[in-house]
Amino acid sequence: MTDQLDRGVVYLNGWVGVAVPTTGYLEVVFGRNFRFFNEFLQASLRGLSAENSERECRHISSNEVVPSIHFRDRLISDNKDNGPVSIHLQGDGVCMEISGTSPACHIFVNYGYSPESPRFPLSIKVDFGSAMKIGELESKAEKLLDSLLYELDIRSNLDIRLERWPGAVGKEVRTQTAEARIDTIRFPQTKISSEIATLFRFAASAQDNLPIAFLSYYQVLESHLPLAGRIEALKRARLEMADPRFDKRNDRHLMRLLSFGEMATNASEAVLLRTLLREFVRDDVLHEFFSLVDWGSYFTKKGPISGVVDNINPANSGTPLPSQVADRVYRIRNRIVHTKDDPKYEGVPALLPQSFEAESLWPDVRLVRLLASEVILGMQSAH
Repeated sequence: MTDQLDRGVVYLNGWVGVAVPTTGYLEVVFGRNFRFFNEFLQASLRGLSAENSERECRHISSNEVVPSIHFRDRLISDNKDNGPVSIHLQGDGVCMEISGTSPACHIFVNYGYSPESPRFPLSIKVDFGSAMKIGELESKAEKLLDSLLYELDIRSNLDIRLERWPGAVGKEVRTQTAEARIDTIRFPQTKISSEIATLFRFAASAQDNLPIAFLSYYQVLESHLPLAGRIEALKRARLEMADPRFDKRNDRHLMRLLSFGEMATNASEAVLLRTLLREFVRDDVLHEFFSLVDWGSYFTKKGPISGVVDNINPANSGTPLPSQVADRVYRIRNRIVHTKDDPKYEGVPALLPQSFEAESLWPDVRLVRLLASEVILGMQSAH
């Protein structure tokens, strides 16, 4: 512990872990993608070993052992093997090790848990053996860690995720936005299709994967986009037919009516989304979302989600708030589902799962959830 501290321990910027830049050492904690399987992670790793375990490196030949703490598995009885996990890998002058968290890492990141039951009993260490800046250290380690986790999945059937620090909007904001709870349960009155109900439930269950939760709520909106196009076409057609100059015997006038249907059919998804929100999302409810909670700079170009062209500004008289929201939601949707290989979205960076942006997406998930619930509500009067 004192050796680590003497060399200068700092927090990692993105992952939950620590680094010693003076020696080129980095350590990040990890768990299973399915959190309820975390208890069996050590047992799963005990069955694995390094492929070239006979190769020596400085950690073995000079006794510079990578520091680690062994935590006993809570779910394994005393009469079973409960030895420490220690898988040391060496290649190209770089050492990696999967083992118990080091003393410094345990103290700095396993806050709120007793030593007998740490939140993260294991970590992956990367030791480059030479001093480098923290940014360079994390960048070089990321390539190795990505490759290691991929091979653990493909070769060993272990789906592991590196833990990241909480997103830009912390627990205090989540507490502020906790919706008022109604303590009475009524006989169900909402008319909702099984498909929409399933999407809404799945989105709520996917809160550990915010991009998936976002997309599930978006699918609720997406399923109603054709209706938005038809509503727009009907409004224009009714207005046209109400014109005292409209002549149903005039082919030119009739062709105008047909053009409204074609416009609805050929309208882009972005245009239809604007129409949907304008028609079905109550303006005062949308304004309340942005006024009742201090979101800080989240819904601006300075927020954690890049690729946002404009700020969300409820006071903007030039662009109605539903249109501002629709544009943001559509851009985020594109960042999640489209890759850089698609020329149509060449300038749009992908919003990767388990990235800092993905972990920060919670306010946008709450926003699109509100939009989905408003559209479902609006459908009650549309039928």
